[in-house]
Amino acid sequence: MHPFDQPTTLVPMTPGTLAGFAVLSGARRGPLESMVWWPRDALLTHGEPVPAPADSPHLGAWHDKRTDVTQYLNPDGRYSETRNGRPDSYVGHFWIAGDHIVYHDDLDFWAYGSFADGILIHADFRFRRPS
Repeated sequence: MHPFDQPTTLVPMTPGTLAGFAVLSGARRGPLESMVWWPRDALLTHGEPVPAPADSPHLGAWHDKRTDVTQYLNPDGRYSETRNGRPDSYVGHFWIAGDHIVYHDDLDFWAYGSFADGILIHADFRFRRPS
């Protein structure tokens, strides 16, 4: 039996506890599995650098009408969220690889999303380009 066949807690993952990675049973397989994301603005896939966010067509403003959140993906690799009219509610770094995005917030939490059919899907948000 493989040691990860059963849920195993190596270090408790609670708010404020640092974690290098998590092993999730049944996690979706995809391109992020083969990438190493470093928190110091570097991204490698198979040992090769991935282009900077400035090279992505996904840059700019994205808005979720349901929650009144606008997310700004800036060419310098920084993002900012305006929530209910409050600018910079969340800010941090992001990396884009193809149609996948990884966020590292300045509060030190990580989040993941993807782009599909003109929609940025992140957690419960469905961001679209503002009209």
